[in-house]
Amino acid sequence: MTTSKEKQRYFTTYFYENLYKEKGYKLRIAQNTIYNDYSEVYLCSYDNRGGELRIDPSFNFMHKELRMIAIEAGVDHFAFDNIGGAKQGTKMAAEIGIYNFEQIYEPKFSLYEPPVKVNEQNYIETRDSEITYKILQESDIHDTFLHHKYFMEIVGFKYIEMMKTPEGIDKIYNDVILRKDIDYILSEKGRVSLIVFYSPPLRVIYSLISAKLVSDERYRAVLERHKMLRYENDLIVEYFEKIIKYFG
Repeated sequence: MTTSKEKQRYFTTYFYENLYKEKGYKLRIAQNTIYNDYSEVYLCSYDNRGGELRIDPSFNFMHKELRMIAIEAGVDHFAFDNIGGAKQGTKMAAEIGIYNFEQIYEPKFSLYEPPVKVNEQNYIETRDSEITYKILQESDIHDTFLHHKYFMEIVGFKYIEMMKTPEGIDKIYNDVILRKDIDYILSEKGRVSLIVFYSPPLRVIYSLISAKLVSDERYRAVLERHKMLRYENDLIVEYFEKIIKYFG
């Protein structure tokens, strides 16, 4: 391995062959992407000084049923395959109820220390640890692979499984807003924290669609709370109204 491109391809292929291939994933090496019908693992990279390659693992999620509803509702801007995404780190773990970050935190792979005393009530107010793998030589790949594999066993594959069903998507996207009381949602701190959680706007659209597929009662509760956030993004406002009109 001499060039950054060669390092990246070796890195991606190593991860694919030793973890993802046996689980039925496919490899799109030109985009450094490992994928199946529901998810993409993107091992994006950039060069640092001194020939170091940095890898920031991230995930995209797809769901055909939810996507078709978005298209039918006229939410064309948000109706491409991706219904959401996540970055490897403590935020991703917290979104599926894992708050013991000692299991997945490794100082040399994280930009920030993990937040302490995190629970289901306050995790949206904390900063992500943001996993970044630094590859300078071939031996670094094995260490990063072991850490990524452990993260996937504890967090990643569970998250992906949840994003395969409307019920799982609804839980990830909507439990956080439904467990908050009205005073918190209406407070400036609460509003800002929840708007950040629902960024990018895809999360707002698919939180409503997934809630509706779970139950009318769930949808009404989620919709009521979203209205309290008083979104200012023009696209969110426009497509928010389209979803409401579609479901009647």
